[in-house]
Amino acid sequence: MVYYAQFLLTPVTPTRNAPMNRSRHQNNRIGKDIVDHVDISVVLAPIGLLATLNEVAPVRLVGRQPLAKVLVDVLGKRALDPGLAEIVTDELNVKALEFVPGAGQLVSYRILPNNQLLGPRFGAMFPKVRAALETLDANEAAAQIQAGEKIQVHVAGHPVELSPAEILLETEPLEGLAVAADRGITVAVDAVITPALRAEGLAREIVRRVQAMRKAAGFNIQDRITTYVLGEGDGLDPILADWAAYIKAETLTTHLVTGEPPQDAYVEQHNLDGLDLLLGVKRN
Repeated sequence: MVYYAQFLLTPVTPTRNAPMNRSRHQNNRIGKDIVDHVDISVVLAPIGLLATLNEVAPVRLVGRQPLAKVLVDVLGKRALDPGLAEIVTDELNVKALEFVPGAGQLVSYRILPNNQLLGPRFGAMFPKVRAALETLDANEAAAQIQAGEKIQVHVAGHPVELSPAEILLETEPLEGLAVAADRGITVAVDAVITPALRAEGLAREIVRRVQAMRKAAGFNIQDRITTYVLGEGDGLDPILADWAAYIKAETLTTHLVTGEPPQDAYVEQHNLDGLDLLLGVKRN
């Protein structure tokens, strides 16, 4: 799936010797709106981000844990064909893809002076430059800097222009988001895992473990089985309440039993995000 989406969505860039024939590429691939408005290689960038969420998110991801949404700022509001959006959300394992009109909805900015450059330039006036930068609208200043534009501040009553190289732009993801940015494009994953999302993620992980157990037990692909699930406490309740049918369908389970497996079942112990489970499978 990843390779299919990359083929569909990665834009063709013109080269010096072979300028891009925009119309031909639009007709042959995915249409004018997508080519003009979305650099999907950046939309797909959260695939790598999701792999590192254990380090930056306030929660730990286990297996195929789904997340609520991915938010994308591409220098203004954009749209994506619904069919292609479905492909992207499936690959990113998120429920929705949304475009936001500005990166300020994803991160907070702090505008700082580059001490090494501005210190020698302004000398004793440097503290006034720092103070002037603190009065700027951080979102507006960040947009100018990211566009390569100069920033104007007033120091001792006089206008002064500062180049992007003379300014340091610090970003901090808004609470609950894991953010990556590149070339003026910002992508954020909503890293808050609700109880419903956690139950779905654990159900998917149970399916993965049971499928592996089927193989380890030597079952044939078409064999119908009975699956036994035994867990401590009430941690299983929200999973089986909403996802029992899914688990059965994905694993060819005709009976899903909450209880200890019999002696002739193939059994394994598992721990899913702190939930200790005894899983058993038996061919019907």
